[in-house]
Amino acid sequence: MIILTIAGSIASIIGLAVSLYVLIELKKIKKHYLVRVRLPEQIRELEQLTNAISKNLMDYEINLNKINLDIKKLEPILTNILSKIPARLRKKTKNMIKSLEKSQKNLTKVKVREIYEESLVFICSLKEFNKDLPWS
Repeated sequence: MIILTIAGSIASIIGLAVSLYVLIELKKIKKHYLVRVRLPEQIRELEQLTNAISKNLMDYEINLNKINLDIKKLEPILTNILSKIPARLRKKTKNMIKSLEKSQKNLTKVKVREIYEESLVFICSLKEFNKDLPWS
């Protein structure tokens, strides 16, 4: 009788360990497919905003409000991407968000140009990461 109790306890502990392992693996799979589904869409949104900033930059004084609005739209997209990407890209994303927050206070044509260039580099990094996803 005692042997059955011990065996039942051991089986219960093993079952708990297996359940925890499956739960962790399931979260990894969910995150992986969430990135695969949402990232291309978010890259397109970033490209559209970056292109809009570039076009509006030509007539900076006239389009300053549009530029400011587009820059503000970049931040929530970047914040959303932050949770889906690996650590090596997370640092770039955080730096870009900080840069956007700082630029809101004193938005000059030079600063807008820097944001535009930084966005292009970041989009390129995201595209390369997205290309590598099928192999991971």
